[in-house]
Amino acid sequence: MTDWTILWPSASQAAVSAADTIPTDLSSRLDPIIDAREPRFRALLLAWADRALDEETIEAEFEDERYVLESELLAVDGMPMDVATSAAAAVLDVIEAGLREGIAL
Repeated sequence: MTDWTILWPSASQAAVSAADTIPTDLSSRLDPIIDAREPRFRALLLAWADRALDEETIEAEFEDERYVLESELLAVDGMPMDVATSAAAAVLDVIEAGLREGIAL
């Protein structure tokens, strides 16, 4: 089981690593955007743990969050679309891997 306080920084770092092809001035602007989404992801996971969401719903919510994160990253002036897409996907990949192992919220 992975603790959320370890998992979230890993997800954030995965996004930054996925964006390693962009200039440093752009990559330094990723962290605040990604970290702003943390409460929403945590709330979704808490709802999932409480069985307030079924599998289909949480998958749809995660897809919505991926889209929102990607859109927010694209709002950064000069952010390439492929980098925003990869960074958003990296966050979800880490969270979904954590779900398979179990997450201590």
